[in-house]
Amino acid sequence: MIFCELHCEKGGIESKAKRFPKALTEQLKKGVLGWHENILPGHFKTGAAAKYRYKRRSPAYQKRKRRKGSMSALVFSGRARDKLTRRSFFHVTASKGTAVGKFIVGSDIRYFYMTPRGHPNKAKETVAVSEKEKIAFRDFLLESTVKKVNTAKGKKKVIR
Repeated sequence: MIFCELHCEKGGIESKAKRFPKALTEQLKKGVLGWHENILPGHFKTGAAAKYRYKRRSPAYQKRKRRKGSMSALVFSGRARDKLTRRSFFHVTASKGTAVGKFIVGSDIRYFYMTPRGHPNKAKETVAVSEKEKIAFRDFLLESTVKKVNTAKGKKKVIR
């Protein structure tokens, strides 16, 4: 099973996490779902190997892959890509400043989580996040949590 975890760490959001845990938890859950819908599909596109720094594949593997007709990163037949990008195979749970997304897949793509020694770890490559994406997620989380708290019923004052 492949896990995608997002934790609220020290920084601008920590005080809000303590003061508004429900709002933060909701936004973390939305953030993980957003990652699944918007960022994950990019891992299977051409150019993703450079962006996410995937381990170099062997020449023999690349030759077999070219014969098969696939030039995209992490794609040989497309079976794993199709399963991992479907919403029905991705479940999110969130509590106390942590959101966890789990891919629920069968053993037919076990090579994503059962990696022989010396082979690239496809599960880690699949959930890799670039620095730009980390910053964008942090900004989204901060803005959306503040917005959620400020529009909540019974609030006493606007936070910044």
